[in-house]
Amino acid sequence: MINLFDVWNRKKQNIHQQQKRIHFNEGDIWWVQFGQNIGNEIFGKGRDFARPRLVIKKVFSNAVLIVPLSTKQKTGSYYTEFVDTAGNLQIASLHQIRYIDVRRFQHRVSRCRKQDLRKIKDALAALIK
Repeated sequence: MINLFDVWNRKKQNIHQQQKRIHFNEGDIWWVQFGQNIGNEIFGKGRDFARPRLVIKKVFSNAVLIVPLSTKQKTGSYYTEFVDTAGNLQIASLHQIRYIDVRRFQHRVSRCRKQDLRKIKDALAALIK
């Protein structure tokens, strides 16, 4: 059996070596190489260990706060749903917010509308309170 942690570690080393400049904005939805994570942490899927993420906040020119997205219906204060600009229903997993380097970004998929981004940020603030 292939150990996914070993496979991800090799891929992560390659990502770390990359020198790429990526233009992004708050509200962008990107496929992000997220890795093989532990326990209940949301992890990437497929050969690239990727899944869609919503850019919540630009922290530096090369780092962001992101929230993982899913298309599986979930309810509760940890989740907020919205329809992206491509017309897809997205579920933001607020409890999995994370700070990442943009070298993990693969490609932009869509965007979150401004009013939905505000709703998500308000739900994050309420969750932290």
